[in-house]
Amino acid sequence: MSGTTGRGNLGNIQQGMMVHGSDNQMIGTVEQLHGDGIHVNGQHIPGSAIARVAQNVVYLRGTGAEYMGTASTTGQVRGGAMSTEGEIHVPVAEERLGVAKQQVELGQVEIHKEVIQEQVSVPVELMREEVHVQQRDITDRPVAATDDLFQEGVIRVPVRGEEAVVTKEAVVTGEVVIDKERIVERQEVADTVRKERVEVDERLQGRPRTER
Repeated sequence: MSGTTGRGNLGNIQQGMMVHGSDNQMIGTVEQLHGDGIHVNGQHIPGSAIARVAQNVVYLRGTGAEYMGTASTTGQVRGGAMSTEGEIHVPVAEERLGVAKQQVELGQVEIHKEVIQEQVSVPVELMREEVHVQQRDITDRPVAATDDLFQEGVIRVPVRGEEAVVTKEAVVTGEVVIDKERIVERQEVADTVRKERVEVDERLQGRPRTER
């Protein structure tokens, strides 16, 4: 069977030609011609959907069932797919909120040490000598050669004792223990999500009816 194929088919199509599907089922006739396609039964068929033109018949790439019963639609639903029974499936989508977790630094804890001074008293016992001077009479005796008689002077007697010597020594009296633990708390995370709503306007006997 002779004919033309590809997008160049549009130049060989004339109004009134029969239009068949790939299964040779008749869909209708060409009602109008456009630069990018044809109109059949009120629906627009793009040139890319035309498989070939042979013997005054326009053959489409899809089956006849894909185009029958869709005269009130465009034949293709944006975002949807057409089944072989002529039903139009319109997907309805919505966004779901997902929450992930990641490690972040929330802050830090600083520990400061400062040196303070305070007065401390420590009791201690110290020994010292005390001098007691007393005069007493003795029995007369001859003067000895070592006796210093009739000489003036000062006699010094050393007096000894103990004094407190203060020493300081650093000792560790305690420690600060820093520990971390993980706790789990529940929080509510809120955000805005989108969802699609489908509205179908159907006119019966000139009266509009809206279904959702």
